[in-house]
Amino acid sequence: MRETDPAPIRAFLAKLKGENRAHNAFLQRVEQMRERLIADDAALTEFAAAHPQADISAIRTLIRNTRKEKEQSKPPKNFRALYQELKAVMEEAEGLRPSENHDFEDSENAEE
Repeated sequence: MRETDPAPIRAFLAKLKGENRAHNAFLQRVEQMRERLIADDAALTEFAAAHPQADISAIRTLIRNTRKEKEQSKPPKNFRALYQELKAVMEEAEGLRPSENHDFEDSENAEE
């Protein structure tokens, strides 16, 4: 192990560190979007325009329920659910997650 060249290992670790930074930045964008959506009704219109594939009615319901949770000092169940929904939509939009509409059987049959 001591005779192994450390350069490729260091390069790989640096790449991982860069990917982690990019992923952390993405997660911060999701958190910021959640805060904007909770604070401002107009933000939902902007989000819908930027993410037409999103289920806006479900997001609207989560926003409404999150606001009620905060008012009533309840546990943040909908707050967390809103984050997960936004994360899924934004991951799909940025190509970080495959679309749920993707039909894997067709791609398998195409290879034959």
